[in-house]
Amino acid sequence: LLLGLMTSLLATTYYVDLGGNDSYPGTSLDSAWRHIAYGTQRVRAGDTLIIMPGNYGDENAVIANSGTASEPIVIRGNVYNTVVMEGDGSGNGILIEGKHHIIIENIKFTNYSAGILIYHEGSYITVRRCIFIENNSGGFLTWGTSSDISKCHHITATENLFLDYTDKQDYGIYFCYATNVVANNNYFFGWHHQA
Repeated sequence: LLLGLMTSLLATTYYVDLGGNDSYPGTSLDSAWRHIAYGTQRVRAGDTLIIMPGNYGDENAVIANSGTASEPIVIRGNVYNTVVMEGDGSGNGILIEGKHHIIIENIKFTNYSAGILIYHEGSYITVRRCIFIENNSGGFLTWGTSSDISKCHHITATENLFLDYTDKQDYGIYFCYATNVVANNNYFFGWHHQA
């Protein structure tokens, strides 16, 4: 009980802004970090990373820590459809491997191999109100472990947009080697097999 209380007390809201600096503490708009990838390495259970509007370019962010059931890690664009991560056609916008209890929302991913990739192991991950436009392999991909699909479970995709205008985004949502997955209230437009 005491450990849970201490975790709650230590939960922090951090900010990322195009005018920020990764040497700052990140705990206010005036002291925001500059890079999303820097923030995803530092947030811990209970923390929220708020990303201010702008095009952050080719960031390949990796989530370094897990949240908990009561204290998830939240990575959120501050305003819907204003935070853009734009790749060079390779890499992943956000990679989740072996991490749990993560919420990602309000981010637009374009021109990555995958906008968001859950690789090998991950659970209790929610992706909502994100936009995936013409990523090469797919928008939101879950690629668990073929020998044990139970390592990748409880994945939810809700209220996202998957847009493929030129037959580039191979899949919008792709759940492979995973269990207890839910996709609801998503919108698909495109040439390819988007779901």
